[in-house]
Amino acid sequence: MKDDYYLISKEDLDARKAVSRGSIRIRDERLRQLEVEGWTPKHDDQWAGGQLAVAALAYLQHYVFGILDDKTPKWWPIGWNVFWFKPTTAIRNLEKAGALIAAEIDRLLRLEDKNEVKEKT
Repeated sequence: MKDDYYLISKEDLDARKAVSRGSIRIRDERLRQLEVEGWTPKHDDQWAGGQLAVAALAYLQHYVFGILDDKTPKWWPIGWNVFWFKPTTAIRNLEKAGALIAAEIDRLLRLEDKNEVKEKT
């Protein structure tokens, strides 16, 4: 039944609340990227080569391995200014990586929606 996922135990609900703290932080970072940095969906749509995911990978690399000697991430999107890479704390790096992944998912969903519209016409 489709609505079964609403029937959860108190323990499951408590677990979902605990997990949501991280997702809220990722959402807030994505909103900051949109509102403060100006990285709009239209801007994100120009990066069709996986650049958003590669930028997320750079933040994950910094989280897992720390910064390299030359202060330049091993993975950084071609065509992106390296000065846009601003790693800080472990949590902030994960928030930024998560927000970049969310942006890439949104970009792919917009592309999928656009392709579905083309198929219907």
